Amino acid sequence: MNNVVFDYGWNAGDATDDHGLLQINYVGNRVIGHDKVPELGLSHAGSAHGFSVYVDGNLGPHRTSDTQDQKLVVNREQWHHITATRNPAPAVTTTSAAVAYDQVLSGAGAVFPKRDAVDLRIVDDVKLGRGGLISTPARRAAGRSSHWAPAGGQR
Repeated sequence: MNNVVFDYGWNAGDATDDHGLLQINYVGNRVIGHDKVPELGLSHAGSAHGFSVYVDGNLGPHRTSDTQDQKLVVNREQWHHITATRNPAPAVTTTSAAVAYDQVLSGAGAVFPKRDAVDLRIVDDVKLGRGGLISTPARRAAGRSSHWAPAGGQR
């Protein structure tokens, strides 16, 4: 609930049912990325126990406004797993996807005493829809500095 996912690989969220019936409440998430596949992917394992998926208030490449059908964030082949009521779970306070997006971007990274240059750039990249997955320092965008260091601060 209330995740902000930027530049995901295959699915922004992925679930399997290999340990039994999986009950998911997918609520108030904001996904920023490509529109090649829906935001939430459900994969059957060999045992295929099944899913119960409640979706509400998510925004992303396939559902760009709250006026569109909720199910657009789930793989079309899995729409039959969508339920109209929340699945049992402890009470959690949630916000809209738009509020979650603003809250994450205002508080993500090194913000105290002030946001550093790297995190300022990353937040700007998210807001402008540019950038990409950086899995190693060598893969960072050309011409951009990086303050990355391995664990322990060794360079």
